[in-house]
Amino acid sequence: MRALDLVAPVLMAAWGVGRLLGPQLMVAGGGHPTHEWFGMYYAGQVGKRLPVPILQAIDSFLIFGVLLLIERYYRRRPVGFVLAATMALWGLTRFYEERLWLGEIGHLGSVLVQGAGLALFVAGIAVMAVLHRRQRTRSLGDGDPPAAAVGDPGVTPAAAVDPVAPPLGVGPVPDGGATVG
Repeated sequence: MRALDLVAPVLMAAWGVGRLLGPQLMVAGGGHPTHEWFGMYYAGQVGKRLPVPILQAIDSFLIFGVLLLIERYYRRRPVGFVLAATMALWGLTRFYEERLWLGEIGHLGSVLVQGAGLALFVAGIAVMAVLHRRQRTRSLGDGDPPAAAVGDPGVTPAAAVDPVAPPLGVGPVPDGGATVG
């Protein structure tokens, strides 16, 4: 799981680079037809199309940035949290990409991709919540170890009262001299 937490942001960056470069060179790489200024011409398709691969690359780089922020500012995160965040964010963006730019109304494949995106989003959120709750209960349950008590083996009375105090017979004495133990 630690390895997957480390690899997830790198995979999102790699996915962004792949979406930015690959589909621009393939046939039928665009989304729905458009007459807007940002539309692009793709081989094998008539007219301007939404530049979905570029939008997907932007989404992937944004997810990469969010994952880096999670790694930087949520230092005590549980193992698997970054992977779960990747699942949730990518599932949500995949749902919206299919819904807004790629999908065809009533087409079963489009509906299934949207459903899978939402399922991945919900699963990622659920895993993040479970991991966060486990981490929180562990940190609340740990607390401070019990204080040393007089009578415990190897504990002197001074250490039982003040665990930072030096053992008896070592250290300065009130008249300024040092004791030899």
